[in-house]
Amino acid sequence: FVGTPPFLFRGTVAENVLMLLPTPHTDAVQEHRRRKVTAARASVEAALASVNLDDDFGVLGGGSALEIDVGEKGASLSGGQQTRLALARACASVRLAGGTSGARLWLLDDPLANLDATVATHVLHRCILPAARQGGVGVVLVTRHAEAMRVADRRYAMDQLRLLPCPDDAAAERREEQSGPLITNIVNVAVSPVANAAAAAVDDASPRAPHEVAVH
Repeated sequence: FVGTPPFLFRGTVAENVLMLLPTPHTDAVQEHRRRKVTAARASVEAALASVNLDDDFGVLGGGSALEIDVGEKGASLSGGQQTRLALARACASVRLAGGTSGARLWLLDDPLANLDATVATHVLHRCILPAARQGGVGVVLVTRHAEAMRVADRRYAMDQLRLLPCPDDAAAERREEQSGPLITNIVNVAVSPVANAAAAAVDDASPRAPHEVAVH
Protein backbone atom coordinates (compact mmCIF):
# COMPACT_ATOMS: atom_id res chain seq x y z
CA PHE A 1 0.00 0.00 0.00
CA VAL A 2 1.31 3.44 -0.95
CA GLY A 3 -0.75 6.03 0.85
CA THR A 4 -0.85 9.79 1.09
CA PRO A 5 1.46 10.55 2.81
CA PRO A 6 3.44 7.34 2.33
CA PHE A 7 5.00 5.40 5.20
CA LEU A 8 8.66 6.31 5.65
CA PHE A 9 10.88 6.25 8.72
CA ARG A 10 14.14 7.80 9.85
CA GLY A 11 16.91 5.89 8.15
CA THR A 12 18.77 5.65 4.89
CA VAL A 13 17.28 5.35 1.44
CA ALA A 14 18.29 1.68 1.32
CA GLU A 15 16.80 0.95 4.74
CA ASN A 16 13.49 2.48 3.68
CA VAL A 17 13.37 0.56 0.41
CA LEU A 18 14.18 -2.72 2.18
CA MET A 19 11.97 -1.95 5.21
CA LEU A 20 14.86 -2.33 7.63
CA LEU A 21 13.06 -0.64 10.51
CA PRO A 22 15.03 1.07 13.28
CA THR A 23 16.29 -1.41 15.88
CA PRO A 24 18.87 -1.34 18.69
CA HIS A 25 22.13 -1.28 16.73
CA THR A 26 24.38 -3.90 18.23
CA ASP A 27 27.42 -4.91 16.22
CA ALA A 28 25.66 -8.10 15.08
CA VAL A 29 22.56 -6.19 13.94
CA GLN A 30 24.65 -3.61 12.12
CA GLU A 31 26.56 -6.35 10.29
CA HIS A 32 23.33 -8.14 9.33
CA ARG A 33 21.83 -4.93 7.95
CA ARG A 34 25.01 -4.11 6.06
CA ARG A 35 25.06 -7.56 4.44
CA LYS A 36 21.39 -7.30 3.51
CA VAL A 37 21.87 -3.91 1.85
CA THR A 38 24.93 -5.15 0.00
CA ALA A 39 23.14 -8.25 -1.28
CA ALA A 40 20.13 -6.23 -2.46
CA ARG A 41 22.09 -3.27 -3.82
CA ALA A 42 21.42 -3.94 -7.51
CA SER A 43 17.68 -4.43 -6.93
CA VAL A 44 17.44 -1.28 -4.82
CA GLU A 45 19.30 0.80 -7.41
CA ALA A 46 17.09 -0.56 -10.20
CA ALA A 47 13.97 0.23 -8.16
CA LEU A 48 15.18 3.81 -7.60
CA ALA A 49 15.80 4.19 -11.33
CA SER A 50 12.29 2.91 -12.08
CA VAL A 51 10.80 5.85 -10.20
CA ASN A 52 13.40 8.38 -11.45
CA LEU A 53 14.99 8.82 -8.02
CA ASP A 54 18.48 7.87 -9.13
CA ASP A 55 18.99 11.36 -10.57
CA ASP A 56 17.42 13.06 -7.54
CA PHE A 57 19.55 11.23 -5.01
CA GLY A 58 22.64 11.60 -7.15
CA VAL A 59 22.24 15.36 -6.71
CA LEU A 60 21.36 15.17 -3.00
CA GLY A 61 24.15 12.83 -1.90
CA GLY A 62 27.88 13.27 -2.19
CA GLY A 63 28.50 9.54 -1.76
CA SER A 64 26.25 6.57 -2.30
CA ALA A 65 22.62 7.53 -2.84
CA LEU A 66 21.61 4.49 -0.80
CA GLU A 67 23.19 5.99 2.32
CA ILE A 68 21.27 9.29 2.25
CA ASP A 69 19.30 9.82 5.48
CA VAL A 70 15.70 10.63 4.56
CA GLY A 71 14.90 12.19 7.95
CA GLU A 72 11.98 11.54 10.28
CA LYS A 73 9.05 10.33 8.14
CA GLY A 74 11.01 11.35 5.06
CA ALA A 75 11.14 15.01 6.12
CA SER A 76 14.32 15.74 4.15
CA LEU A 77 12.57 14.78 0.89
CA SER A 78 9.93 16.58 -1.14
CA GLY A 79 6.40 15.19 -1.26
CA GLY A 80 6.96 13.73 -4.71
CA GLN A 81 10.24 12.12 -3.63
CA GLN A 82 8.55 10.57 -0.60
CA THR A 83 5.88 8.99 -2.79
CA ARG A 84 8.42 7.70 -5.28
CA LEU A 85 10.57 6.21 -2.52
CA ALA A 86 7.54 4.25 -1.28
CA LEU A 87 6.88 3.10 -4.86
CA ALA A 88 10.53 2.06 -5.15
CA ARG A 89 10.01 -0.14 -2.09
CA ALA A 90 7.13 -1.87 -3.86
CA CYS A 91 9.20 -2.33 -7.04
CA ALA A 92 12.15 -3.71 -5.09
CA SER A 93 9.92 -6.24 -3.34
CA VAL A 94 8.88 -7.65 -6.74
CA ARG A 95 12.48 -7.74 -7.98
CA LEU A 96 13.80 -9.41 -4.83
CA ALA A 97 10.96 -11.93 -4.76
CA GLY A 98 11.78 -13.03 -8.29
CA GLY A 99 8.10 -13.39 -9.13
CA THR A 100 7.58 -16.13 -6.52
CA SER A 101 6.49 -14.22 -3.43
CA GLY A 102 6.08 -10.72 -2.05
CA ALA A 103 3.15 -8.37 -2.47
CA ARG A 104 0.72 -9.65 -5.11
CA LEU A 105 -1.63 -6.67 -4.87
CA TRP A 106 -0.69 -3.00 -4.87
CA LEU A 107 -3.11 -0.36 -3.57
CA LEU A 108 -1.86 3.03 -4.75
CA ASP A 109 -3.56 6.16 -3.44
CA ASP A 110 -3.05 8.82 -6.13
CA PRO A 111 0.77 8.53 -6.29
CA LEU A 112 1.00 10.38 -9.62
CA ALA A 113 -0.84 13.49 -8.42
CA ASN A 114 2.12 15.47 -7.08
CA LEU A 115 4.57 14.51 -9.82
CA ASP A 116 5.25 16.59 -12.89
CA ALA A 117 4.05 15.17 -16.19
CA THR A 118 7.42 13.79 -17.31
CA VAL A 119 8.16 12.05 -14.01
CA ALA A 120 4.61 10.71 -13.72
CA THR A 121 4.88 9.14 -17.18
CA HIS A 122 8.25 7.65 -16.24
CA VAL A 123 6.83 6.12 -13.05
CA LEU A 124 3.81 4.73 -14.88
CA HIS A 125 5.87 3.05 -17.61
CA ARG A 126 8.93 2.01 -15.61
CA CYS A 127 7.39 1.05 -12.25
CA ILE A 128 3.63 0.52 -12.21
CA LEU A 129 2.99 -1.05 -15.61
CA PRO A 130 5.97 -3.45 -15.52
CA ALA A 131 4.83 -4.74 -12.13
CA ALA A 132 1.38 -5.41 -13.57
CA ARG A 133 2.36 -6.67 -17.01
CA GLN A 134 5.50 -8.67 -16.24
CA GLY A 135 5.55 -8.95 -12.46
CA GLY A 136 2.11 -10.53 -12.08
CA VAL A 137 1.01 -7.91 -9.55
CA GLY A 138 -2.60 -6.74 -9.32
CA VAL A 139 -2.63 -2.94 -9.18
CA VAL A 140 -5.50 -0.79 -7.94
CA LEU A 141 -4.60 2.81 -8.68
CA VAL A 142 -6.54 5.89 -7.61
CA THR A 143 -5.73 8.58 -10.14
CA ARG A 144 -6.80 11.36 -12.48
CA HIS A 145 -3.87 10.61 -14.77
CA ALA A 146 -5.33 10.33 -18.29
CA GLU A 147 -2.81 7.86 -19.67
CA ALA A 148 -3.10 5.57 -16.64
CA MET A 149 -6.85 5.45 -17.18
CA ARG A 150 -6.42 4.67 -20.88
CA VAL A 151 -4.17 1.64 -20.26
CA ALA A 152 -6.24 0.23 -17.41
CA ASP A 153 -8.12 -3.02 -17.81
CA ARG A 154 -11.01 -1.67 -15.75
CA ARG A 155 -12.03 1.85 -14.80
CA TYR A 156 -14.32 3.00 -12.01
CA ALA A 157 -15.42 6.47 -10.96
CA MET A 158 -16.10 7.34 -7.33
CA ASP A 159 -19.38 9.21 -6.97
CA GLN A 160 -20.90 9.90 -3.52
CA LEU A 161 -19.11 6.93 -1.91
CA ARG A 162 -20.05 4.56 -4.72
CA LEU A 163 -17.87 2.96 -7.36
CA LEU A 164 -19.42 3.25 -10.79
CA PRO A 165 -17.98 1.50 -13.85
CA CYS A 166 -16.60 3.56 -16.71
CA PRO A 167 -16.72 1.14 -19.64
CA ASP A 168 -14.64 3.27 -22.00
CA ASP A 169 -12.37 6.30 -22.06
CA ALA A 170 -15.12 8.66 -23.23
CA ALA A 171 -17.35 7.62 -20.34
CA ALA A 172 -14.53 8.15 -17.87
CA GLU A 173 -13.86 11.63 -19.23
CA ARG A 174 -17.57 12.57 -19.23
CA ARG A 175 -18.02 11.40 -15.65
CA GLU A 176 -15.02 13.38 -14.46
CA GLU A 177 -16.31 16.50 -16.24
CA GLN A 178 -19.78 16.08 -14.71
CA SER A 179 -18.61 15.25 -11.20
CA GLY A 180 -15.97 17.94 -10.82
CA PRO A 181 -12.32 17.78 -9.80
CA LEU A 182 -12.85 15.65 -6.70
CA ILE A 183 -13.85 12.61 -8.72
CA THR A 184 -11.18 9.93 -8.86
CA ASN A 185 -10.90 6.78 -10.88
CA ILE A 186 -9.92 3.45 -9.47
CA VAL A 187 -7.86 1.75 -12.09
CA ASN A 188 -6.72 -1.83 -12.32
CA VAL A 189 -3.73 -1.71 -14.64
CA ALA A 190 -2.75 -5.36 -14.35
CA VAL A 191 -3.27 -8.07 -16.93
CA SER A 192 -2.78 -11.13 -14.77
CA PRO A 193 -5.21 -13.60 -13.19
CA VAL A 194 -4.38 -12.10 -9.80
CA ALA A 195 -5.25 -8.63 -11.05
CA ASN A 196 -8.46 -9.72 -12.72
CA ALA A 197 -9.49 -11.58 -9.60
CA ALA A 198 -8.90 -8.41 -7.59
CA ALA A 199 -11.09 -6.43 -9.97
CA ALA A 200 -13.77 -9.12 -9.88
CA ALA A 201 -13.73 -8.92 -6.10
CA VAL A 202 -14.56 -5.23 -6.38
CA ASP A 203 -17.43 -6.09 -8.71
CA ASP A 204 -18.82 -8.83 -6.47
CA ALA A 205 -18.28 -7.30 -3.05
CA SER A 206 -21.48 -5.30 -2.89
CA PRO A 207 -24.97 -6.50 -2.02
CA ARG A 208 -26.34 -3.64 -4.07
CA ALA A 209 -26.96 -3.40 -7.78
CA PRO A 210 -24.26 -4.88 -10.04
CA HIS A 211 -21.17 -2.69 -10.43
CA GLU A 212 -22.17 -0.49 -7.52
CA VAL A 213 -19.95 -0.76 -4.47
CA ALA A 214 -20.15 1.39 -1.36
CA VAL A 215 -16.84 2.69 -0.05
CA HIS A 216 -16.51 3.32 3.67
